[in-house]
Amino acid sequence: VLPTVVSADVRAAALAEGRFGAGRGLGDFLFVTIGTGVSAVLVQHAVPYAGSRGAALVIANGPNRHHCPICGHLAAAQVEDIASG
Repeated sequence: VLPTVVSADVRAAALAEGRFGAGRGLGDFLFVTIGTGVSAVLVQHAVPYAGSRGAALVIANGPNRHHCPICGHLAAAQVEDIASG
């Protein structure tokens, strides 16, 4: 029986990136992912930081408002609505 740990997907991806990907050899980096939403995790000393409550850090759930350059319509959307496919 192998030890098993359940973690947030962003922390698991950051751990893999640190071991096998672009973060390999770096002790500290910020991992940002765009998938079912936009989230990030700080990796310190090659360990994804879980924070005080152990939750993943969602960084793009605030409203994004902009005027259309063609018609001037005010569009209001959340980045996660656009990023989440």
